[in-house]
Amino acid sequence: MTDEVKAAESELLKVSERIKTDQDASKVKTTEETKVSEFVDAQEKIDKSESQILEDTKLTEDKNKIVKRKTKKGEKDTQSNM
Repeated sequence: MTDEVKAAESELLKVSERIKTDQDASKVKTTEETKVSEFVDAQEKIDKSESQILEDTKLTEDKNKIVKRKTKKGEKDTQSNM
């Protein structure tokens, strides 16, 4: 073989190896891709938790208002019975 043919084959081999390496590398998940996929719906989970907390707080406040009304009404009833 001539030197030109050897050089051409060598270049072809390098290109083939590079393509294979690039293909293998594209199959590997990067750290950034992995981290992002773990937290994709994190904000949605936070929002749901916050809305649940707000709803629970409102229910508690409503219950406290009802209890206070009943307590005040009960105090008036006992005072009027005296």
